[in-house]
Amino acid sequence: MELKDRIDAALTAFLDRQAAVICGIDDSLEAYADAVRSFVLGGGKRVRPVFAYWGARGAGLPDSDALVACVAALERLQASALVHDDLIDGSDT
Repeated sequence: MELKDRIDAALTAFLDRQAAVICGIDDSLEAYADAVRSFVLGGGKRVRPVFAYWGARGAGLPDSDALVACVAALERLQASALVHDDLIDGSDT
């Protein structure tokens, strides 16, 4: 499986787990969970996690699912920053 596909799979697994938690609190939050899923998984080249992955490999870490899950967290961090910048701060661009 290609690295980007592995990263997407790690993101999907994380979002599925979190959607279950969120919907367990209140079923009406399912639309929110779906919106987050669409936003995070809706595209992108996954440049940040790919660079982090190869940096870790270059530093001697072996390939593992844990490494892929770790670098996939960079996409979640970026998505959070975009939401904060665009929605909370009311950015025009």
